[in-house]
Amino acid sequence: MKKNYFLIVALSFIFSASAAHAFVGDIDNDGAVDLKDAILAIQICSGFSPADVYEEAYKVADVNEDGKIGTEEAIYTLQIISGVRMSNVISDDRMLLVLSAPSVHDTYYSSAFQLIVDFHVNYAKAVMGHDNVVVIVDADTKSHYENRLPGDVLLTADVYDIWVRDFTTLNPLNPVQFRYTWASMTQQESVEVQNSFKIFADRYEIQRDTTDLLLDGGNMVDNYAGKVVTTTRFMEDNNLTYSEAEQELKRLLNATEVAILEPDEEVLAHSDGMVMWTDENTLLVNDYSDYPDFRASVMDELETSFTDTAIIEVPVQYVSNEPGQWEGFESACGVNLNSVLTFRNIYVPVFSMPHDQQAVDIIRQNTDRNVITVNAEGVCPMGGSVRCLTWQLTGENAEKLIIAAREN
Repeated sequence: MKKNYFLIVALSFIFSASAAHAFVGDIDNDGAVDLKDAILAIQICSGFSPADVYEEAYKVADVNEDGKIGTEEAIYTLQIISGVRMSNVISDDRMLLVLSAPSVHDTYYSSAFQLIVDFHVNYAKAVMGHDNVVVIVDADTKSHYENRLPGDVLLTADVYDIWVRDFTTLNPLNPVQFRYTWASMTQQESVEVQNSFKIFADRYEIQRDTTDLLLDGGNMVDNYAGKVVTTTRFMEDNNLTYSEAEQELKRLLNATEVAILEPDEEVLAHSDGMVMWTDENTLLVNDYSDYPDFRASVMDELETSFTDTAIIEVPVQYVSNEPGQWEGFESACGVNLNSVLTFRNIYVPVFSMPHDQQAVDIIRQNTDRNVITVNAEGVCPMGGSVRCLTWQLTGENAEKLIIAAREN
């Protein structure tokens, strides 16, 4: 959990995010796929140039990624309208990204409630058509998401916090549930939050291994192929030596190579604010050149741990919150590596900052995956962004939640 916000960031997020509302099939950018979109698609197929077509529709609303609006888009919108096609497509090459809505009853998030909802809506729309997405939302909060997202991606349930990365499961291919730490809250709150997840996961029969070892999901970055990165916080929380920590992670995560870094901040000490994988053998790391000794420590550990891995530095720009704003948490604004990696896509947070483009370009140059940017200005002052707010699932676990949302 992370704390009161300032108007400038709120306004900049609202205006910068306004151009990213459209999603697959939403040709007029009104937040829904409906008959009007079908008519527009048919008009375009007939050679007309309707005025209501969103100027970025050819990039965002394009169904089959051929760079144009045509027959496929017309058919797609008619299928959505008729209920023949669902928003999520159960497929082995799509990963499910799960978001957890803030509750209208949670006073902790009240100052940033609308910013979080706006972020969720825009992020979910960016995912749709590329991967699958489900938003867990309680009954009293659901109205804030309805009419902005399709009903078949909303799943009514009570999960007590928004930072689902930390208290759910690690590794969507071989899920493991660690014990949630209380670095960002009291121990009692930590237990309550994870218990709410356990009730939810058991209800939907989410298959997972469990361990009593303490580890936030944000402090584990893996390539889904045996290479993992954490920080020394994992050792400290569990009173383990380096060797013991390495062996535990190899055992629990089926890992073959483990790097344990000194963290770049001491509150959460998460590795997903430091590094990201773009494929099995390419690791991106923040450029710590302004801190030579720390950079040397990080690079030495990574190069020693991953001898056959390309390690590439990416620009980062740190931002400090105003005094009293989200007291006790370091801002995640400017950290582009807090990204979500799926089978075919990478979702990268951006912040309308000067270094964003260079960072995104480096990511694109070092992956075959589709790179999709997500504006995270509204949430990053709380201490996290895209990856921190995402739980990833595959296979039967993903299918169970997709179907539950459809039947909800």
